[in-house]
Amino acid sequence: MSLLGNNYKKLGFDILKDQKIISFENQFEGYKSWNFSTENHKYNLHIEDDGCGCNDSNAYINYIQGLDKILNQEIIEVDEGSDSYGANITLKTRENECFIVITHDQNGYYGFSYELFEY
Repeated sequence: MSLLGNNYKKLGFDILKDQKIISFENQFEGYKSWNFSTENHKYNLHIEDDGCGCNDSNAYINYIQGLDKILNQEIIEVDEGSDSYGANITLKTRENECFIVITHDQNGYYGFSYELFEY
């Protein structure tokens, strides 16, 4: 899926506040993309290795934990943090939390990026 077309809008994870995730595609360790839906929108988490295309770094979804516990529950808080080694995203409901961990195995020269798109 090309994310460069006009049908995609780059967002921060804060957009998920007051929404409920109702469905998702299975994600597997090592993937660079993950799709999920709320009641009114579809989203794609997309991960890119930055650099000239010749780097040996690798950014990927390490794991998503607790997603089944927050399904159909309103997200009330989002915490997001990242550094050169990856990112941690926490989606909180009144009762549960979901942890999304992105890992960046890097060589010290090139970074990575992750973006949330609505489509």
